[in-house]
Amino acid sequence: MSGIFYMHVSVLENPELFEKGLSLVSVERREKVAKLKNHIPARLSLAAGILLRLVMEKNGLEDRLSDIKVSLHGKPYLEGTDFHFSLSHSGEYAVCVYGDVPIGADIQRIKEQMPMHTKKILSKEEICYFNSMDGQEKTKAFYHIWARKESLIKWDGRGLRIPLHTISCVKENKMVDQLEFEGKRVFFHELDIPEYAFSICSEKELKINEITEITTKILTKY
Repeated sequence: MSGIFYMHVSVLENPELFEKGLSLVSVERREKVAKLKNHIPARLSLAAGILLRLVMEKNGLEDRLSDIKVSLHGKPYLEGTDFHFSLSHSGEYAVCVYGDVPIGADIQRIKEQMPMHTKKILSKEEICYFNSMDGQEKTKAFYHIWARKESLIKWDGRGLRIPLHTISCVKENKMVDQLEFEGKRVFFHELDIPEYAFSICSEKELKINEITEITTKILTKY
């Protein structure tokens, strides 16, 4: 069973809900939020923590929030279970994807322009693919590919130790929904959020059973 919880961080503009959110997350997450002086990153980080708590509650694991560990390369996990999750945030959204197989998720806000330096991100095939496009079409495609690559390296667990330019999400001048990676076939699933690119990576095609937006009304109940 797989699902997605997401939140627009405007929910946490309410001081009471922000404080309520802090009561729901781990001590480590509260400490992380406290160190963020800019209110937007603080809300994004808190939102990610809240989503994880609610996802674990959904799966009957709310009592094990403090048992979450982080791997040598920074991937969070819950030991001794088949519960897997991945957190991401960008712009004004935070997301938490969960399932019973290893997954990676990434959300990227689509900006007006591509980053200045893309050589460390794009493969040769992807560069050729972009050269056939113009303007906003090229920019949108870039962020979708970037989200796919980030979701893949989060699924893998080694993060940026895997050079992004060595992965190609383009074959025969088309963006692909699956590819071979180090002897394994991985699949990408995208959720359509206007002005964002959102990708989930896993070793099998996911069937998303639930997509839940955490709103002010939902958070107020806690």
